[in-house]
Amino acid sequence: MEWRELEGVSWFSILKKAQEWTGELPDRKKRRLKQEPTIIVDLPQLSPPDGKEELDEVLAIMEEKELDSGEIKETDKFPKKMLFSIVGKKQSDYKDLVDDLKIYTIKEKMKHKRARPYQISDKIDKPKTDTLDSPSYPSGHTIEAIGIATFLSDKFPDKKQELMDAANDISLARIQMGVHFPSDIEAGKQIGEIIGRAHIGGAKA
Repeated sequence: MEWRELEGVSWFSILKKAQEWTGELPDRKKRRLKQEPTIIVDLPQLSPPDGKEELDEVLAIMEEKELDSGEIKETDKFPKKMLFSIVGKKQSDYKDLVDDLKIYTIKEKMKHKRARPYQISDKIDKPKTDTLDSPSYPSGHTIEAIGIATFLSDKFPDKKQELMDAANDISLARIQMGVHFPSDIEAGKQIGEIIGRAHIGGAKA
């Protein structure tokens, strides 16, 4: 495309129309791409729809503000701590589970390299958070939250409702922040549940 065809169009506007994530993974996530999980699972062949088709739903959820600013901050910064504290455990107590969730998350994200809602819409400002250093699809917060909640619900059945409510809040918050599409969340829930159930069975690779 020649420059004269871009007269009157800012580079910012062009980037806002992009559908592919163009960031740089931090070193720790690059290392995870090379790691193998402790448990091998067959994940469904998922793919995201056109992000622009979901923007109205994202904007509606952002407008509803179902979660307050304090809840948003907690779900963004401390999702795993939220879940493990419900059952009086620490993340380090379940290292293999947490590591596998992270490994599968980054491998799936880099398959699709989907841009985040705020990257393709001028109506959504980039939120102030350090949890945006990877593509949008599927939601990593959701994979981890649902995976942990699924696993812990089996070990602590009396806490199942509280665990799943917390996991769903963590997932919803990602849309309310403007950093995920609904389809990112739905894919994350499917993947997280599969990994969580695999760890309940305990079959090692």
